[in-house]
Amino acid sequence: KNEWNGTLILAGNGKILGVNRRSIINAGKMIVEDNFEIENNYKSRNPNEYGYAVSLEGNGTVIVRGNAKLSSLDYCIDAANNSEITVTDNAYISGGIAAISAKNGNVIVQTSDVSTVGPKIVATSDSGIGIEASRLTLGTKDANVNVAYPMIQSKNIGVKVTNAFNFYDGSVWAPTPRNITGTTNLETGYRIRNRQQSVDIQGESDFQFGV
Repeated sequence: KNEWNGTLILAGNGKILGVNRRSIINAGKMIVEDNFEIENNYKSRNPNEYGYAVSLEGNGTVIVRGNAKLSSLDYCIDAANNSEITVTDNAYISGGIAAISAKNGNVIVQTSDVSTVGPKIVATSDSGIGIEASRLTLGTKDANVNVAYPMIQSKNIGVKVTNAFNFYDGSVWAPTPRNITGTTNLETGYRIRNRQQSVDIQGESDFQFGV
């Protein structure tokens, strides 16, 4: 457990395998980078006993970057309060019920370079949600649009956002790609393209090629 105001850095080629409910409890600042892996194999037996790879308490924050990989059979990263979760580079996050759950928090998923692959967020169960957040930002508002990454995949809902959805880069693949009750902000000159079980963003001049 990372106590209040502490900083926890997990780097290199190490791995944490959790078989109890929570692999890591973080109340401070946490960074997972390089090729480090966190895995939680606890499977819930009732609604009050979910498993978590990373559980954020208080105003804890987490940054996942490099080629880090986090996975859980239930929730991968869960934030109970006003936490901030940042995922960059080629990080991979997967969870059964939800890959990232931050109902009152801020989630930022960005690529480091539009010419390369980027983060991938995956919900693996039939009723899963890729990212659930109060505020979600995919990509960077810089006029350079990557229409593929960050990539969100789910068998149910791709992204569920209650406040603001900043959709600047990336794609969302799911039967219900987005469930947005707040505002959606895009790059100037771009629109959301709806395709079968996916959404991405395209320039307005190219939008006629969308399905």
